[in-house]
Amino acid sequence: MASLNLTQIRGKNFVPVEFTRTRPCWNRPSRVGFKVFASESQAEPDLSVTVNGLHMPNPFVIGSGPPGTNYTVMKRAFDEGWGAVIAKTVSLDAAKVINVTPRYARLRAEPNGSGKAKGQIIGWENIELISDRPLETMLKEFKQLKEEYPDRILIASIMEEYNKAAWEELIDRVEQTGIVRLHEGENLRVIIHRHYFSL
Repeated sequence: MASLNLTQIRGKNFVPVEFTRTRPCWNRPSRVGFKVFASESQAEPDLSVTVNGLHMPNPFVIGSGPPGTNYTVMKRAFDEGWGAVIAKTVSLDAAKVINVTPRYARLRAEPNGSGKAKGQIIGWENIELISDRPLETMLKEFKQLKEEYPDRILIASIMEEYNKAAWEELIDRVEQTGIVRLHEGENLRVIIHRHYFSL
C-alpha cells in the first residue's frame, strides 16, 4: 500500500495529513489536485472580460427574473460581486401584467412513459410574467444603479405588444434616462434585450 502525505492549511498552522491508497496502483500517471492561495500581499486574480464591447469585472451574470425585480435585489447582486444583472423584463403599461400564484409548477416525466422516471418530477416551470412594477419606477432604479456601480453592466430587458410605435416609444424612454448609449461603443452600461419582435 502506498501512502501520501499532504499538508493541510488551517490559518497559519500546518497539520500533516496522511492518505492511504486502498486500490492497487497500476503504472499510470497519478493525478494531483491542488489549490492556489493568494497571499495578502498579492492582488486577487483578474476575471474581467469584454463581450461585444461590454467590459465586465467578471463573467458572472444574473438572468432576468426575480433577482432583477427591483433596486434592492439588483444592488445586492452588485454588492456580492456579480459582473452584470439583466433586470426583470419591463413594458410601457405594467397594469396589464397580472401575475398568478403560485408561479412555479412541477414538470413531470410522462405518466405513461417507461423507466424509473415515469411520473417523477424532472424539473420546474416558472410561469411568472414580466415585471408588474411601473416603468418609471424601474427607469429611476436603473439610473440610480448605474450611478452607484459604474463598473457593472445593467441590462434592461424590454417587451411590448406587436406594435412598432409602442416598441419605439419604450426604447426612447429607456434611452432618455441616459443609461443607454446604443450608438457609442465605449463604456456601455445598459443595453436593451428585445423579446419577440425585431424592428
